Amino acid sequence: MKTFMSIGAFALATAALPVAAQAQTAAPAAPAASAATPAQAPAGPFTMTTAQKAQYDRWASDLKTKYDAWPSGQQEYFWSLGPDEQQGWWALSDVQRGQVLAMTPDQRAQVWPSIVAQVKGRATASASSARAKAGGTS
Repeated sequence: MKTFMSIGAFALATAALPVAAQAQTAAPAAPAASAATPAQAPAGPFTMTTAQKAQYDRWASDLKTKYDAWPSGQQEYFWSLGPDEQQGWWALSDVQRGQVLAMTPDQRAQVWPSIVAQVKGRATASASSARAKAGGTS
């Protein structure tokens, strides 16, 4: 788990470096009302569709609690993800989710394959370990 988080943090930090450098060298600009994307803009509570609510209702209570604590922008972004990315989203820390949400769409597209691969790798390693234990070493 610690390895996943370290690698994930590194991947996120690496992907965010160009943005940080650009922010430091760019001249301050007046904020534009249309500059923020819907996922980044402060908004009222996110309203789930009927299908999303049905999926939410099937979750364990700890996942519901975690989801309910997310800002509405993170909740809305979660539902825009495919199943593999949603699994990755659950694996990220609060800070990492905020970093992903702050990225541009192109940066997100670059970082998601790494996150998904790490989550799938961790799940595969856990399943292999469980099979080895179940297979019985005397």
